[in-house]
Amino acid sequence: MQDTSPNTPLLTALLDTSFTEFITLKLLKFIYILGLIGIVLSIGFTALAAFSQGFLYGIGGLIVGAIAIVLSALVLRVYMELIAVVFRIAKNTREIADNTAA
Repeated sequence: MQDTSPNTPLLTALLDTSFTEFITLKLLKFIYILGLIGIVLSIGFTALAAFSQGFLYGIGGLIVGAIAIVLSALVLRVYMELIAVVFRIAKNTREIADNTAA
């Protein structure tokens, strides 16, 4: 198995039923951006909704929301890096196996 090369179209790799090409590493950037947008929107709306309970709740919601955004982004980043590491380990293991067999 190998990571999709830059000249391999994504659709071709997506339709590869033998699973000889990894597309996950290419999709991680997109998933990470979507995750960050989701984090900011969900926590932002929650913090702003706290203003309906009162001004001090709203200020508290903004402070706690800012901390939650940073921590959630950190957790998301760690998960994305773990996924990338697993796929890179698989790629490097395949290369070692191919070189050992030759």
